[in-house]
Amino acid sequence: MKSTKRSAHSVLSLVLSLSMAACAPELFDPPIIQALDGRVASTTEGVLATVAGTGSRSFTSIAPDPEGGALLAGYFDGSITLGETTIPSMGAHDPFVLRLDPDEGALTLAWHVGAPDPQAALAVAVAEDGTMLIAGEMSGVLPVEEHILTSENGRDAFLVKSSASGETIDARRFGGIGYQAVTSISPGKPGELLVAGIYSGEIALDKELHESAGGYDVFLAALDSTGKARWSAVFGGSSEQQTAAMAAAADGSSCVVGDFEGPLNVSGYTQLVGDGLRSVFVARFEAEGNVPWAFVYSGTGRTEAAGVAIDDEGNSLVAGSFSGSLMLGDVTLTTEAEASLFVLKLDSTGNVVWARAFGETQRTVARGIAVGTGGSVAVVGDFTGRVAVGDQTLNSKGKADLLVLELDASGRAVSVGSFGDEEAQHATGIAYDGSGRRMVIGQFEGTLHAGGSTIASTGPGDPFVLRLE
Repeated sequence: MKSTKRSAHSVLSLVLSLSMAACAPELFDPPIIQALDGRVASTTEGVLATVAGTGSRSFTSIAPDPEGGALLAGYFDGSITLGETTIPSMGAHDPFVLRLDPDEGALTLAWHVGAPDPQAALAVAVAEDGTMLIAGEMSGVLPVEEHILTSENGRDAFLVKSSASGETIDARRFGGIGYQAVTSISPGKPGELLVAGIYSGEIALDKELHESAGGYDVFLAALDSTGKARWSAVFGGSSEQQTAAMAAAADGSSCVVGDFEGPLNVSGYTQLVGDGLRSVFVARFEAEGNVPWAFVYSGTGRTEAAGVAIDDEGNSLVAGSFSGSLMLGDVTLTTEAEASLFVLKLDSTGNVVWARAFGETQRTVARGIAVGTGGSVAVVGDFTGRVAVGDQTLNSKGKADLLVLELDASGRAVSVGSFGDEEAQHATGIAYDGSGRRMVIGQFEGTLHAGGSTIASTGPGDPFVLRLE
């Protein structure tokens, strides 16, 4: 990968200081920083856990909890076994949430409901008081204690608030003609939460009925303490849009990222038009639903978003993947690989602070991003081929290996690790726990090793959680 501004340096990462350089840290001169990485720590030690059972089992989302562990959302059919307890599914797919112990790394059941029709938990978050926020998609009837949710037509989105002990506080659905799903959820300012997802056809958010413009469109809504939408926004166009992730700050502002084809209308704010086969959008929302800025990033190839996070200073961190070239402000990244991973930091006004990219050969694909204390950034993905980070060079062992990167607030690589064997391993999310440890979820085949911790799959696509020490 190279910068067209520094073609003499064939490197995999660069940092762009824009016209606001006076406000940015004076760390990147020249703006290519791979040489400044120097020695990068090798990440090898961790604690692994999986979920035994029959049928399919998947982890879709992870969030830290106030006790220092984490909540893991997903779905399963057949059965899951936790310790000596076996839990059968009630239908084609049941949604569930597991709790990861902060000390031993053991998994226990935190929440589970089911019905004959397929349902899936796609997003989980935890409020400051420990309330679990669970969202996803449902069809048919989903009984959540005394709350009986019935889909209107096709598959609907659902939201459940549950106490830390698993008692239901509230449950509701968001539906309409077609398909609806919540794919991201996050607490906002006190008493509120934000949900984002995709829909086709229409979606009813209290008094607002939104119709999709074509294919799948994106929605975002701020919900009050009763679960009603204070405001909502949609992203639509004649082609297909996907929301990759949403992150919210304590003041109620949020950032939504995704990818799209064709023109994209951002809730009446502006129309974004990409140049490549598929483009990435990044849109910032204020607490009252206003859009201060929204941008599109594209190039000659296919660009896809994987995740977003907001740090304590209000910066937005975006992870994704691209092929060919990717234009980020005044700088263009290029890659000769089939796909490379990128990490982008934007300040609160949308200006690019820095950007990094990784992946020399074959495919390196981002799957998630998280921010920790001091502005540290953790990125997870999977790769085939070769990835170079500072003085570390990683080569995949099989069909796909896990890749875990950590960068500091200035964009310099701090550590990197790969995990896998000759089979395929794919990540689906990453988070920091209260102690600053990185926690990764995904699916794997074969055997996974992390230091002295080892797990083996019993079939294709078993779920795993890896806590890096």
